[in-house]
Amino acid sequence: VTYANKQFNVLNSFSFIINVTAKGLRTYNPASNLASMHGFMCRDNIHFEDNDISGMGAYTNDGEIIGLEVPGASYGWGRLSGGAARSVTFAGAGSHDYTGADFRTHPYEFSSLAVVITDGRGKGQLRYVNRPSASSRTVTFRAGQRDFDVTPDNTSTASLLLPIERVTVYNNAARDCTKGILLFGNNYDAVVADNTLTDTEGMVAWAVAADSQWGGEPVYQDVLAYNAFISMRGNNLGGSSPRNHNTVIALTTGRDSRAYGGYGSYKGTQIYAVDIRANTVTGDGRTDLVSNESETPLWQAVAISSAAHSSAASTDALVGDITNVLVQDNDFITTRNGVHYSKSNDGIVVKGNRCTGV
Repeated sequence: VTYANKQFNVLNSFSFIINVTAKGLRTYNPASNLASMHGFMCRDNIHFEDNDISGMGAYTNDGEIIGLEVPGASYGWGRLSGGAARSVTFAGAGSHDYTGADFRTHPYEFSSLAVVITDGRGKGQLRYVNRPSASSRTVTFRAGQRDFDVTPDNTSTASLLLPIERVTVYNNAARDCTKGILLFGNNYDAVVADNTLTDTEGMVAWAVAADSQWGGEPVYQDVLAYNAFISMRGNNLGGSSPRNHNTVIALTTGRDSRAYGGYGSYKGTQIYAVDIRANTVTGDGRTDLVSNESETPLWQAVAISSAAHSSAASTDALVGDITNVLVQDNDFITTRNGVHYSKSNDGIVVKGNRCTGV
């Protein structure tokens, strides 16, 4: 597949993308911000293997090798007044109106509505739910969903969203792409393993608490995107992106929402339970970094970046935006940094990594 504009879209679930060569023809793009060129842009329940992707990225916010995203897929979040075996109830004071007309009528682009417990008792659990009625703040499970393993309570917060579940990105090769493998919000249960990326931005899991949907999407509620249970193992990254001159394995979040205490206050965990293990990152010595070109921070090798080091300042001392991350047995060779992790994170374990010329 060769092209000079747009992307290779896979919008259905339960897909296998195997042994495809995708080449972006950057030289044929007009020098204007109207151009864009992405690799595979996909949804949930998908497997990538043995693909070869090169030359992605033109003149705008583009260039993903593989992008896992669904625009408009976060519908609001808030504190709970309590939970039961098969339901949650959002608190009346200080939470958003999940029962308004916009929420109830907004079409789903794919998948089904789910509730994810983002903080407090029961954190990390996901269940598919029915749309709440206009007269109730209680959200009930769909038929066939099992009960909560740990019942949430009034210490918990939750997000309503469309999850990107069960994704594997295995043994692919990519080079000369301005971005990387991008898990862009609401990825739940993903494996990114044994890929070889040369002169790309690397790979990033990204999430944010925001006042509205990002990227020009309609405003429905405050949103809290969520990435959880992600494994990044055995990948080989080298060189740097032709756009920002960096390559990195990154987890990054932001505190943009004004709810619950003002700009930059803690909302709950946005990235949870990640292992970054047995990867190799080799730097190319570039120091002429270009900022504000993508979602990834400009630290090299491994960056776990939240709050003040992401899209918004932190206004409190609370932690947990990124929680429970293992960084183990990685090799960093001639990179500018080894492992960087910022304030506002919790439960970061760094063990057995090897640095050469760092």
